[in-house]
Amino acid sequence: MRSAELRWLQWKQIDLRAGSIRVGRSKTAAGAGRTMSLNRRALEALKEWASRFEERESGHYVFPSEKYGQNGVPYAINPLKPMGTLKEGWEIARKRSGIQCRFHDLRHTACTRLLEGGVPFAILAQIMGCSASATITMAKRYGHIGDSSLGRAMSVLDFLDRRETMTETSPELAVVAGTRSA
Repeated sequence: MRSAELRWLQWKQIDLRAGSIRVGRSKTAAGAGRTMSLNRRALEALKEWASRFEERESGHYVFPSEKYGQNGVPYAINPLKPMGTLKEGWEIARKRSGIQCRFHDLRHTACTRLLEGGVPFAILAQIMGCSASATITMAKRYGHIGDSSLGRAMSVLDFLDRRETMTETSPELAVVAGTRSA
């Protein structure tokens, strides 16, 4: 999700049982209103976060506005107002974890991993909140495919060559491989 989509997220948009989020306002028309399934790690993190807000209501923000004391403990939490920015919190988390990236880089990483995992462009565009016409542009902008993925892609040809060779020499294997009708 985009950082603004996360900042504006309300509890009514999250279905912890189904493991999904319905995006509200978005940068693009294709992004608004899309439903995203959560992976296991994201769902567990949201469940843990929800447990910290036992009195939450559907209209409350998932990441509410809050002020911090000198000891770093939050106070004056306003669940009716979204947090102002991710920048300060991200910088603190980034330094504590020792990682060197911008928050938006996580979007690039997710897109790349999904592409490398074989997720079709049309599905990826929906996940990322891009229009169908912007799918290729989105993949070029966000997908940073590595050499190992390119090598795996080309190995598909080796598999297809082996399958064709096997089925040409054995009509029985052709039926099993699904290349000829029985």
